[in-house]
Amino acid sequence: MSNDDAGILAAGKALVRRISKAICNERATPPAAQRTSQSAQVVFSRCLTPWCRLVLVLAGCTLLIQAADWPRLGGPEGDGISPETGLLRTWPPAGPRELWKLSLGEGFGGAAIRDRQVYLLDRNGNLQDILRCLDLETGRELWQLAFDAPGNLPYHGSRNVPTVDADLLFVTSPFGGLHCVDRRTHLAVWSHHLVNDFKDPAIDRAEPPAGRPDKLKRAQLPTWGLTQAPLLFGDTVIVAPQTQGTGLVAYEKRSGKIRWTTGYLGRNWYSHVSPALMTLGGVPQVVMLAQPSDPEKSPAKAPPALITGVDARTGAILWRTNTPVPYKI
Repeated sequence: MSNDDAGILAAGKALVRRISKAICNERATPPAAQRTSQSAQVVFSRCLTPWCRLVLVLAGCTLLIQAADWPRLGGPEGDGISPETGLLRTWPPAGPRELWKLSLGEGFGGAAIRDRQVYLLDRNGNLQDILRCLDLETGRELWQLAFDAPGNLPYHGSRNVPTVDADLLFVTSPFGGLHCVDRRTHLAVWSHHLVNDFKDPAIDRAEPPAGRPDKLKRAQLPTWGLTQAPLLFGDTVIVAPQTQGTGLVAYEKRSGKIRWTTGYLGRNWYSHVSPALMTLGGVPQVVMLAQPSDPEKSPAKAPPALITGVDARTGAILWRTNTPVPYKI
């Protein structure tokens, strides 16, 4: 093993220790109190009712134009940390002032914000996904783009957050669609389907499954739909089909051509996980957490989760390990 390989492996092991600590903390510690900013924030409120609201509130007197972008799941760096300062510890007695609200379909999705525009994926019943672009200051809809996506899922509705760069935005559908949209023309540049393009034909049979094990083996779409945010790296966008044959795939952002794919990284039964970008041992890597086997066991009997580090430039699998304790994703 070269010194470089040893460094990458050591960095991967350190990452596993951090993930394991986070898992233990997640199980033992209740969520921290929500913090609010003195500058403008978007609160995306979705619930299991026919119509819900996207609400913009202003806590404090900082001008709206000073609000930082939140262009993807997890914010600017994907780590859930906002660069804004002057955070309030509590809401004002009467609550934050509501600036505008908008009725949306049911679901669990979230908003991405860039250049004073709000992007979100809504859903029209069981028929279509609807990408909406709103003005951050007024809530006025600037444009929308619909994609046919018929079907129904448990806990129905939208469940994804768009990823937005300077010229393009990328969004995944609960049923497997991946769309690249031009922010200027508001038209789709290219589209792919992460289920249909990568499903295993050997298990895609017409006859009904022979029992629960066969049903799980044939799963092509995660139980609650495809729930992940596209990851941008250089001139590529990376997503996770997580089928029996393909774990990750990187597309060229402009053309939609496949740059690289990986082999198996774990099953997609309940693995509602977005690829994460980090640098370990000096190498940019995409790290994935996945379910290795039967997802319906109790947490105490669930197998350890799979963690894999992939070179973000080439798709080469650099290391693979398990969480040191059972973990039900």
